[in-house]
Amino acid sequence: MLSGLHYNYIEVIKGGSVYPIKQGKQTMGLAFYYKVGEADKKRKVVTGSSEKELKDKATAFLDKLDYECDMAVMAAKIALEEANKPKQLTFREVGDLWFAEYKEKINDKKKPISYASVESRQYSLKRINEVIGDMLIADITQDMAEDTIDKCSIKKDGTYYSESAVNKLQQLFMLIMEFGRKKGYCSQVIEKVDLSDELGKVDTDARFLDREQLGLVVNILSNNPRYRVLVKLLIATGLRQEEAFALNINDFKVKKDNSNIVEITIDKTNVEVARHEYKIVNRTKTDNSKRKVYIPFGLYEEIMEYYNNVVDNETDFECYMRQLNETEGLIFVDKTQKVLNKRTFNRSFSNYIQRNGGDKLGFKVSLHMIRHSYASFQAESRTAIEVAKLLGDTVKTVEDNYYSMSKNVIEEVTNNSADILDSIVNLNFK
Repeated sequence: MLSGLHYNYIEVIKGGSVYPIKQGKQTMGLAFYYKVGEADKKRKVVTGSSEKELKDKATAFLDKLDYECDMAVMAAKIALEEANKPKQLTFREVGDLWFAEYKEKINDKKKPISYASVESRQYSLKRINEVIGDMLIADITQDMAEDTIDKCSIKKDGTYYSESAVNKLQQLFMLIMEFGRKKGYCSQVIEKVDLSDELGKVDTDARFLDREQLGLVVNILSNNPRYRVLVKLLIATGLRQEEAFALNINDFKVKKDNSNIVEITIDKTNVEVARHEYKIVNRTKTDNSKRKVYIPFGLYEEIMEYYNNVVDNETDFECYMRQLNETEGLIFVDKTQKVLNKRTFNRSFSNYIQRNGGDKLGFKVSLHMIRHSYASFQAESRTAIEVAKLLGDTVKTVEDNYYSMSKNVIEEVTNNSADILDSIVNLNFK
């Protein structure tokens, strides 16, 4: 009876036949089989008082069922299209997603980031969010990016942040925009913004100490063995403070071919793994940082004398704490025999110098300044490649930062230019 009916989603398998029944006024019944798509077949029974009524009821049922299927397919299609559309997220929301991925790099076994780096990124993200955090990332334009960087360049008191600080902030802003583009939250590519000329410039003279200033620092530290030994070591090697704090007595080796030279292996570093929690890890800041440095035997003796004096005066409990904290053999530890807290140590070091005559310098001394001093001194007589190897840094960094600081290099270039000019001016072209 139902043969010849066609639907988009329903297939009538058996049209069925009419059979007599007696249910009040209903005297006929019709049973038929159908299936929807690839689903199992189902049986449907309709009743009526005539064949026409049976067919009308069966057809109405099938029409309604096919319409419902059509609506369900359409709804699924719309849902799929909506799901494939870029999600409308704010810059703050995308920034949070980026930061969650970035923070996981602390646990990276090959090259983990430091906790200090995480804190720095978090601070920069907070500042950007204050300006543009609630804006949909898909709506951010190049003009908005420029306005954001400009606003983030100025402090609340109207003065400007340093160029390096704003550079870091802009780098983060662009990382998040690129992250959002790759994830499909936006499509625009934001170009790097030209920074304001009003930004504070790093005073290069305050980044390193000359020989006279270093002499003053060493004299100030004459009554503090730990500070004095550390500073002498940094002056002689240009080590990063985190490299010096990771030094173990086993890292020192007297050269057999020249007993006046002591070789130090740099293959570890002091890393902040949680807020104010540090540990020594068997890696360096970069691949270039893994290296050998050299000190005179006299300085080696002074370092070993300091270390042995510290260990000899430790109580049994303090010796036990060294074992517990895995700091046995470390040259420099804190008062509880733990790995040194870089931040706390540097602050205490700077304050000690300031209290004991360092105020004459006109600025606070940090340990990293000594590395800059060492590099500047070496640049006066060595090539960039040689200095880079000594520092465990790149040639570009050395050329960009230290050769321009060297007075000897400036004088040498100037004198050379004068010689060239004289040779040209005095030429006889006749």
